[in-house]
Amino acid sequence: MTYTKGAAKTKKRKRTEPLTPEEKADRRQRKAMKQRAAILSITPLGNNRFQVWGGENPHVVTVSIDGDMFCDCEGWKHARHNNCSHVMKYRLVYGDLKKVGK
Repeated sequence: MTYTKGAAKTKKRKRTEPLTPEEKADRRQRKAMKQRAAILSITPLGNNRFQVWGGENPHVVTVSIDGDMFCDCEGWKHARHNNCSHVMKYRLVYGDLKKVGK
């Protein structure tokens, strides 16, 4: 038996069916939001609130007990799945998109 250092790497499976137009739009928006979020800064305010700044005005991202994220910007109301660049910054730093163990 051979032991390896660290966790075993998993290979991504190639998708067999083509992406739907909605999935393509989601991927495009996610990529654009990640690029915008990269230049933003974030600071915790307490009570599951975070201030995100680096654009025109600072905005506040609030995380509910259920894990839902809300932003006070106009873009949050119109973005797909309520995922504006401020929420994306929170997700990249503290949330589910955070890189663990580089």
